Amino acid sequence: MLPSLIWQPFFYNLGPTGARIYFMLAFGCELLVIICEAYIAATRYLTFIRSSLSTNYWEIRKINQWLLVMVVISAAYASVYFLSDFVTSLDAEKTSARFLFSKSSLDWVTVSIFVPFIVATGAFLSLLVRIANHISYRAGGYDLIPYTVYFLLTRVGQGKCLSLLEKESHRIYASDDDY
Repeated sequence: MLPSLIWQPFFYNLGPTGARIYFMLAFGCELLVIICEAYIAATRYLTFIRSSLSTNYWEIRKINQWLLVMVVISAAYASVYFLSDFVTSLDAEKTSARFLFSKSSLDWVTVSIFVPFIVATGAFLSLLVRIANHISYRAGGYDLIPYTVYFLLTRVGQGKCLSLLEKESHRIYASDDDY
């Protein structure tokens, strides 16, 4: 957040092109942070579930390779905004920018903004479920996932059955009043 606030006036003083570059850098950096957090979470999980000390996911060589891949993905994600059709306008004081996207690129922009967040949220929830399952298996000797799925399915099934029963009873009472 701090580098963003420091560099914003510099890019905005470059005019609409600078504001566009600032926009691309902000989203590219945001994706890089999300991917790095996912990498850290995944390597911690993989290190946590292995009882062998010979498998280490924190070797500098592996981290350098993955970091390079993450930077390339983030740069590709940010550079796609060069291809999207939008107009940048700055206010008179050059303190805020307005990005006007065309109809053809607005759908893509919406997807490109929300997909990383959805993927990161899904990966985080999956990681939490796996860690909880591993802890419950180590602590109690049973698998948490089948019990949870059974519980959720019975709850959903009960909710659907009750909903159908309420509709059916309403239909029966309504038809009794008609006669």
